[in-house]
Amino acid sequence: MNKKFKKQEHKNLLNKQKLNLLFTKVLYIIIFVFAIIYLPTPIWHFPDGIGYYSYLPVLFEQKNYDFKPLFDLYTTNVAITNKGFVVNDFSCGSAIMWLPAYIISRIFESRSVSIIFVNFFSSLLGIFSLFFVYKTLLLFKTEKFIAKLISLFIFLGSPLVFYSYVIPQNPHTVTAFLCSAFLYFWLSTYGQKKLARWVLLGLILGLAT
Repeated sequence: MNKKFKKQEHKNLLNKQKLNLLFTKVLYIIIFVFAIIYLPTPIWHFPDGIGYYSYLPVLFEQKNYDFKPLFDLYTTNVAITNKGFVVNDFSCGSAIMWLPAYIISRIFESRSVSIIFVNFFSSLLGIFSLFFVYKTLLLFKTEKFIAKLISLFIFLGSPLVFYSYVIPQNPHTVTAFLCSAFLYFWLSTYGQKKLARWVLLGLILGLAT
């Protein structure tokens, strides 16, 4: 009887592993399909998109802190300081996160190409945020299959899929990535008093604000 029970338990475990592997493949296929059908676009929404992105061309192309030439391309309805500078009340955290994609795109010397690269990188951050969601669920002893299923539901059942592929120029995918990373590292290192922990958490939180 004991042998039968162990045999059945082993069979159930194998079935669960096969199901987990199948789901993983399906998840990868869905992500791959989304990546393929994603059409990179140079379109940039104002004010949010250009507000967060503007730090990069202003610093690397204009080499100053004057946002007016860039903002004038989209609107004239902007706040001006008494010294004639445009007020950019958007934080620079998203621009810092987009920096690797922007630097790579600079070889093409085209702002449209730069925006395409940044948009695509922003989409990837939206997907990568699910990795930290998955890892966080595992911290609570959630079964791998269930954790992957929840991660998929979060992606497809929340605005994350919309902001990842329709308007990635907004900072929401960056926020999703940083918040999920912050939650994971905070929980996984809970109780530690190392300086590195606080530096990492502070860095993530700083970029997210």
